[in-house]
Amino acid sequence: MNKILFKSALCLFASAAFVACEDVEDEITSIDYARAFSPSQVSARVTSRTSLYLRWEQLKDVDSWTIAIATDSADFDNNIQRTVTDVTSSPVTLTGFDGDTQYYGKIKAVNDGQEDSRWTWFSFKTDTEQIMLAEQDGDVTGNSIKFRWTAGQTVTHITYAAAGDETTTTHEISSECIELGYDSITGLTAETAYSIILYNGSKVRGSGTYTTLIDLGGATAIEPGDDWVSMLEAATDGEVFAFYPGTYTANLSEDGTSLSVVDINTNISIKAVRPLNRPIINANFGLVGGSLSATQVVFDGTNTNGNQAFNFLTEGAVYEELSIDDCEVRNYNKGFYYVNVAATINNISINNCLIHDITCSGGDLFDCRKGYIGKLTLTNSTVYNSCAARDFIRYDDASSSFAGVAAPTIKVSNNTIDGVANNSSRRLLYIRYGGSGGHSIEFTNNQVSNSPDCGRGLSDSSATATPTFSGNNYYNCANMIQNDGGTAKIFDESGTSVDPQYKDATNGDFTIGNIDFPTGVGDPRWEYAD
Repeated sequence: MNKILFKSALCLFASAAFVACEDVEDEITSIDYARAFSPSQVSARVTSRTSLYLRWEQLKDVDSWTIAIATDSADFDNNIQRTVTDVTSSPVTLTGFDGDTQYYGKIKAVNDGQEDSRWTWFSFKTDTEQIMLAEQDGDVTGNSIKFRWTAGQTVTHITYAAAGDETTTTHEISSECIELGYDSITGLTAETAYSIILYNGSKVRGSGTYTTLIDLGGATAIEPGDDWVSMLEAATDGEVFAFYPGTYTANLSEDGTSLSVVDINTNISIKAVRPLNRPIINANFGLVGGSLSATQVVFDGTNTNGNQAFNFLTEGAVYEELSIDDCEVRNYNKGFYYVNVAATINNISINNCLIHDITCSGGDLFDCRKGYIGKLTLTNSTVYNSCAARDFIRYDDASSSFAGVAAPTIKVSNNTIDGVANNSSRRLLYIRYGGSGGHSIEFTNNQVSNSPDCGRGLSDSSATATPTFSGNNYYNCANMIQNDGGTAKIFDESGTSVDPQYKDATNGDFTIGNIDFPTGVGDPRWEYAD
């Protein structure tokens, strides 16, 4: 039974004569409740795949909370997996749950001298477990894959399949391999992506994707010491070049201060022989004709000629594509690419790249002045310590030179973009290409941070089409999500502004440290980690 305590009003008398006795409402000084209050504002979130982050309102005068978790809500008491008592504060993280499992939980307040509160219910589903370990140098060859997991963890078998193949193969794992923590599959096809799923019985315990190495029988091998510049410049159409680990410097000048441009004249591909030990190429690339595709290569502009990494050079040329995938591009002076001729580029694709320390002195980062780019895509990449005082993407209106072409499409999605265009006269999207179809922009799931002085926000140009916005977060970038009365014309009013709490942005580690950061935003490589 609840108890209510009062303080009574007194009537005052003087010299035994009645002076006054006013009606005074009794004052409630406290209420003793028989039962503790139930936890409120309970939030359950899965972290690190199989851990529970549980938070609730931290009420005063509560001794502790009790948490119970089961796998069946209808028959809870007979399926309890864990009971945690004497929890003294919110939030709490509980670890060690099974992967890919639906759980149901309840939490109550416990107070000495009171009946326990009623339960407050919650639920959560863990992600698939991941006990597979990162690939090590030498684990993958042209026809085999050694896969690893935490030694001693119970597993039974794997299934694997080549990308796009619906037929899977099962490989049983021996007790000896379980203790060692690794096993191998052989007889694979070179230069092919394979997905591997690790099981304990029917329960998935991990997964990984591996790409077998280049079959050098079909590619031109390049090693340090080769005249690689001449080899690329004299390439036949469609030739693939496989670079062994090492540093490749393009024709160092006599004074040791500058490097010549490597001219690309045909359609070629550049790849690493060993993805975990990537070649470093010190050069600027002049795209005379054809196209360039690069995978798992480090492009380093140290001591190069001061221009962009990739420069389209030929007036009137038609380029199929510039494709840069899973590469690092760093230390260039003027920018990433440059188009200052009336050339047609059907596709520029930049995916899964690290782009940093590109000063943009005299140019913008992604810079098209006189050309036409049919499709520009920047995805799953990180750009930092670059383009601080220039525009991020510039695409001028050269439509008068390209009658009848399709309207350009620009897609910027799932990127981490830090500190770019941080200048009162700059913006992220300076896109003015017109023509009969104009252009379209998709700007989604990006994490943009630390550009407080970006005076023109996302764009100040009336020629820039309003992008399709969704799922973006802007931290310390106020001009991008609200109109402050300045010159910016395009804002992402749907954007959030949550502090990502980067692990070590100064040294290029943008791992999210804030558990409340929205999921699926930014470069996937930096997802939240405990």
